Amino acid sequence: EDQSGAVKRGASSLNASFRRQVRDGVESHQWSELNSLLGPFIFFPSSDRWSCDLNGEGMFRVKDIRSVFDDLFLPSSNEATRWAKYVPIKVNVFAWRAHLDRLLTRDNLAKRGVIMDSSLCSICGLFLENAQHLFFGCGLARSIAIRICHWWNLNWTEISSFAEWNSWFASIRLSAKLKLVISLTH
Repeated sequence: EDQSGAVKRGASSLNASFRRQVRDGVESHQWSELNSLLGPFIFFPSSDRWSCDLNGEGMFRVKDIRSVFDDLFLPSSNEATRWAKYVPIKVNVFAWRAHLDRLLTRDNLAKRGVIMDSSLCSICGLFLENAQHLFFGCGLARSIAIRICHWWNLNWTEISSFAEWNSWFASIRLSAKLKLVISLTH
């Protein structure tokens, strides 16, 4: 059905802007997410443009829209992020992403719709490959952690999550500088 731009701008929903209905599955899910993202925005039709007023001042600012998207997409945490100046920045970023479960593990790739032969751990092949398993559950990770503890003369404790790691790490006695360097393995 042909519709003019004026009709589409005046419509109460964006559904009229498409030539066909949204399909089920991923497309429907993405459409729902887009609608929820656009929920707080109020679009006012005018003769030659739409305006978006997020700050209540009658003007559009990129800063306001960025703030909305940051709140929606950036992870929030009550825990402060620790950065160690003694190690390369990419190690800091990797540790931060691992702690937030933002690494490209097979589990996270599958959640993004990437088709793979298996979502199981590529090392042991026994469990779902996610950050918790790769760093705490997999036999290889456990073996490496035991050897590191032996190397640093620390007593090994069975750890199965980042929260347990933080608790264990707070209980060990090391110099502040050494603790800062080792802390990045979480």
